[in-house]
Amino acid sequence: MPTRSRSTRRELDRRFGDKTPEHILADIKHLEQERDELARQLRERPDARDGERLAALLRERSAWLEEQAILRGDLAKAAGELATRRLAAIELESLRKEKEALEVHKQLLDGALDELRARVQELTRQEDHRNPMTALTSLDTTEALQSEKRTVTPLRPATPTLREFADDLRHRIATGIDGRTLYYAARDVRAFLGGLAMTRLMLLQGISGTGKTSLPLAFASAVDGGREVVEVQAGWRDRQDLVGYYNAFHRHYYATNFLQALYRAGTPAFRDRLFLIVLDEINLSRPEQFFADFLSALEQPMEDRRLTLVSDPVADAPRLLVDGRHLPIPPNVWFIGTANHDESTAEFADKTYDRAHVMEMPRNTGAARFDINDRGPRAPISYGALMEVFQGARGRQADAVNKAWTWLQRASFARTIEQKFRIGWGNRLEQQLAAYLPVVVDAGGTIGEAIDHLLVTKILRKLKDRHDIRVDALEQLQAQLTDDWNGLDDTLPERCIDLLGREIAAKKVETNE
Repeated sequence: MPTRSRSTRRELDRRFGDKTPEHILADIKHLEQERDELARQLRERPDARDGERLAALLRERSAWLEEQAILRGDLAKAAGELATRRLAAIELESLRKEKEALEVHKQLLDGALDELRARVQELTRQEDHRNPMTALTSLDTTEALQSEKRTVTPLRPATPTLREFADDLRHRIATGIDGRTLYYAARDVRAFLGGLAMTRLMLLQGISGTGKTSLPLAFASAVDGGREVVEVQAGWRDRQDLVGYYNAFHRHYYATNFLQALYRAGTPAFRDRLFLIVLDEINLSRPEQFFADFLSALEQPMEDRRLTLVSDPVADAPRLLVDGRHLPIPPNVWFIGTANHDESTAEFADKTYDRAHVMEMPRNTGAARFDINDRGPRAPISYGALMEVFQGARGRQADAVNKAWTWLQRASFARTIEQKFRIGWGNRLEQQLAAYLPVVVDAGGTIGEAIDHLLVTKILRKLKDRHDIRVDALEQLQAQLTDDWNGLDDTLPERCIDLLGREIAAKKVETNE
């Protein structure tokens, strides 16, 4: 090979990297393909205006998408409102149909209401002319209550004396309740009569079985008087529980048995007979509440005692009502309260004790038994005549009353009670003594017996259960009372001594404990 040809070959090999012609052809082919691909991409590649146009389109697309989202939201809201309106339309249609039905029903009710209104007006006109106190007006038409008995016994000093009446009464009381024999001591019978003369309120205290309820019932039977037993309830709080009340809506007065008995006592058949209303277990509630009107009335003169039943006068009122509103409390009525003292009962207030005649009923013992004589039938005792006898006793025993009151004022134990124990007495005790003592003495008792009872029930009872009193003070009072009593009469203050003795014993037990 010529030298030039070899140098040319070496130059070509160097330039092509020692590649063979086949490799070079392959590279050329590959480069041609890349050229063609780049030419194609160059043909497809947009120019500057196409890019601007594409950017603008992209911005429009973004705005359109945002607008599309807003429109979709509006569309959903509109669809919800449409559904709501459809429901409202359905409900409105239902209400319209219901309104049409109610209008028809209203027309029917208006017709019925007009009929009822006319009926009410008619009934109101009838009620305006009807007495609301039918329970009382019915008593006005009861023939047996409107016919006055003329055969009442004229119990006057010229007939039986008060002593004879008390003795007769004791025998009649003994058989006054069917199926039972009631033995009461003569002293208890005298105390009961004295209580009738002293006040219209009596309290009979004692344990069960001592005859608290039986005594007034047997007495009413013995004198052929009226009687009513009212069972006091624990829930009583005011006068409505006792006498009833007026219901303005029903235009009716609901009269209790107590009120009807009070009214019955004033009718012609009973107004000149003794009438006892027994308030059984009176201290289950507080009489200072439900019996307050009567406690106040007892402080008034007999002719002014009355009970206001309604605030406005009623038409065609019961005959005994004054001004169509007030019921006079008949003077021939006594209220007899029976009382136990235990955990279920209330204590009496001083205002009740002070207005009442109190009797402590003793246990039944053989000491009270006596031979009972059958006194036979007798006409009812006259209330008016009995009051005349009581008044006559006051005249006959005026000196005894003066003696007793003077003794009380001068007795040393009385000053001790007032100064040391701060217990005093005033005009009420003097008035009660003036009414009670004459009857007891005229009925066969003594001055000492009467004072013994009044001191125990009116004065010494206030010493019970007082923790500020010492034993030696009670013993001193007991000794003074016994010494003072010697100047009164030959009796002994048995009940006063017994009460003080029990208090002294109780104090000693407390001291030892």
